[in-house]
Amino acid sequence: MYFTDKQIFYVNSKNRITGTDSSFTYAFNVDPVPGFDKVVMLSCSIPKSYYLVQTGSNTFTLQEGTSTATITIPQGNYSRASLAITLKSALNSSSPNSYNYNVTIPNTLTTVDLGYYTFTVSGNTYQPSFIFTSNLYEQLGFNINSTNTFTSNTLTSTNVCNLSNETTLFIHSDICQNKEGNDIFQEIYSSGDASFAFINWHNPNPKEYAKPLTNSNSKMFNFTLTDENAIQINLNGVNINFTIMFFKSNDIDSLIKGAIKYFTIKMD
Repeated sequence: MYFTDKQIFYVNSKNRITGTDSSFTYAFNVDPVPGFDKVVMLSCSIPKSYYLVQTGSNTFTLQEGTSTATITIPQGNYSRASLAITLKSALNSSSPNSYNYNVTIPNTLTTVDLGYYTFTVSGNTYQPSFIFTSNLYEQLGFNINSTNTFTSNTLTSTNVCNLSNETTLFIHSDICQNKEGNDIFQEIYSSGDASFAFINWHNPNPKEYAKPLTNSNSKMFNFTLTDENAIQINLNGVNINFTIMFFKSNDIDSLIKGAIKYFTIKMD
């Protein structure tokens, strides 16, 4: 057994002390007597109620010569076709020099689909550019922190457009401190979960996933759900649930290994 004492808690973000369903403070009635030194997430259920495009990370910059404009895509879920229509409207309404933009995808009935967007422009004096930081680049098929300039009035996505709602999630918390120096409590990878369904994860090996407990005397800890770029996920009012175990690690394995090593050296 890898622990000598344990205490299990069922966390519901609705019962938080402060915050939101995706970033909150939670109180635990931790028993101080055992002197817990490790903590591990046993399972969690995360609602896929977040959107493909989220407010706060839904903009990029359009540059036309010396003029620039912020292009904003309304939050929500999109297909590649509906995002193309929305993007075309946003570009044309925000163009600082009244350029005319079009956004197209292949007709799969007549040609191969490589998963890209093709952008064209007319009525222009300069070749415009799309400038991305950490927002919208995946959905539109470009690289993070990149400037992408039209050539001969045409621009094609660099990469296949990623229109899957975020499938790589991280739960950060001050409940633990990793050797790498980050506060990632648990990573969650999902696939095939439909929008507005739930991502359910069960720990296959609690011992290996356990983290050092930062403060065994504290009863309040903070949790935040983010994507791989540390951008907070908005669950839009739907609660997250997870099960946590505090425990005191059993040192018997290390003691046995130490004894074996000691007697082996002594025999030599």
